[in-house]
Amino acid sequence: MNNFGKFLLLLAVLLSFFLKVPAAEAQLVPVTETYRVVVVDRAEQKIGIARINDSPDVRQNWVYIKDHTEIVHRIWRDQEFRDEEVDWNEFFRLIKKGHCIRVHGGRNLDMSIDAKSILF
Repeated sequence: MNNFGKFLLLLAVLLSFFLKVPAAEAQLVPVTETYRVVVVDRAEQKIGIARINDSPDVRQNWVYIKDHTEIVHRIWRDQEFRDEEVDWNEFFRLIKKGHCIRVHGGRNLDMSIDAKSILF
């Protein structure tokens, strides 16, 4: 890299500090996995989760439920099931500590998960 290229790179870095450009919220890694619910925080629209085989009393991460999150409740009867789509309000009424959920979404920079869809 020549001196002019180094100068432009340094200038871009300095401008980003002085202009306080907001960082983009990017989902770094897609997630599709089954977790156990450990904590339900309706006020913050999030649930604490742990992996299925880990301690059911220790929260390992947060899953954030957004207004656009697709939530499906699977109801089993006589070895047959029916899927019902529910909104986040109904989801927080039905979900309890110990339930298993299937989450599809993306990890944020703080490693929390923004849920695109949930099956429980």
